[in-house]
Amino acid sequence: MAPNGRSWKVALLNINDIWGSENPRTGEWEVLAVASNPLSHDGRELLKIEDNKVVKLSNIGLSMDLNTLWFASGHKYIIGGDGIFQAPLTAAEIWQRDPSFPSYYKTAVRGEALNDITIAGAFGLLMHFNGKDWQFYAHLLSQSIGLGSVAIKNEIIVAGGAKDNKGLILIGRRE
Repeated sequence: MAPNGRSWKVALLNINDIWGSENPRTGEWEVLAVASNPLSHDGRELLKIEDNKVVKLSNIGLSMDLNTLWFASGHKYIIGGDGIFQAPLTAAEIWQRDPSFPSYYKTAVRGEALNDITIAGAFGLLMHFNGKDWQFYAHLLSQSIGLGSVAIKNEIIVAGGAKDNKGLILIGRRE
């Protein structure tokens, strides 16, 4: 008998983001992906790609709305969507929602190092971590802005999205 008492339901999930990082201790590359269908809430997966295979990792504690991930292999793992979640990547991890972040949907997280991480999201959400504190750029918040991607390199942060249904690019330089 199927879980719903009538028939089996197959959930096809979108892979929303993928990231890879070399583990400095082992020299091996780690590649992870997050998959979910945020509008339908019909599943979520954290996937590891290794040896040409896909392995499902623990998703305990994660929301059904996963959109992005970034990590420094062996150190810090961040998953975003309906919240920001962090955990060490072990066989029995339980992901913890970080309640200190604004409740806006997180669409992208990227970092250049453990002390240089940026998060973008709905309503113009833009945040940067300098290794000690998160800087929240509240002056960018607007119902008409949606940021869908972010990149960080050297002294520049670039976020892309839309404002009033027109393309928008934000560029920030480190002072």
